[in-house]
Amino acid sequence: MENKRVFVLNTPILTDWGTYKFEKISLQEVKNLLQGAFMSAIGHEGTATIMTKLTGIEIPANRIAVKMQTGDKAVVFRLLSRLPEGKILSEDELKELPYEWGLLEKLK
Repeated sequence: MENKRVFVLNTPILTDWGTYKFEKISLQEVKNLLQGAFMSAIGHEGTATIMTKLTGIEIPANRIAVKMQTGDKAVVFRLLSRLPEGKILSEDELKELPYEWGLLEKLK
């Protein structure tokens, strides 16, 4: 069986047609999921830095497009407030915003 990929995203984006499951997970579950190989798709350095500090796992900034395949998973760092258009937050600004962790899985 082919290895499935784990991505790190900062939004629960549906990257292709299919059936997905998205659920809230704990920080410990995030750490467990990121113990193996993963691909960061975090496009902003401040977000990658905050995620690294929260998890204790190096999550690099990596501005790439993701196309999930069946069986792939994505750890999602989801901000709970909408930012003004075009706003790029500093690390200090990010620390002040409410957030949650999610797991996005492509089922088919």
